[in-house]
Amino acid sequence: MDAYRNKPEAGEVLAKSVKRAAEELGVGSCQLALIIGIYESKLGSYIDPESNEGFRARQFIQIFRYLHSFFGGKSSSMAHWAKTKNRKFPSSPIECMQTASGLDEIIAYLESLNLSNGE
Repeated sequence: MDAYRNKPEAGEVLAKSVKRAAEELGVGSCQLALIIGIYESKLGSYIDPESNEGFRARQFIQIFRYLHSFFGGKSSSMAHWAKTKNRKFPSSPIECMQTASGLDEIIAYLESLNLSNGE
């Protein structure tokens, strides 16, 4: 049996990772589809990592990782931050993430927090 056949493709890993991050943040499939920029019906088991949707999925995962680090992996705190309107953003971070510029803005904000913590 060929060992490479059992190895998941990058697009499968990305799809699973983005779904797990969404679950931890309490993001439903409709919102996740808006964040990634695909139809909800296409939230399957594969996201092309080289596509625009793949880029946005990786950004979403990056945001999840920052929040996981800041909140010590506490899902309820991460979800609360993501869903609650913040003075820094015009709406809740989850709503901001539904645009490419919003994803960029949230990543920049979280990176600035990370840098101010000396990490």
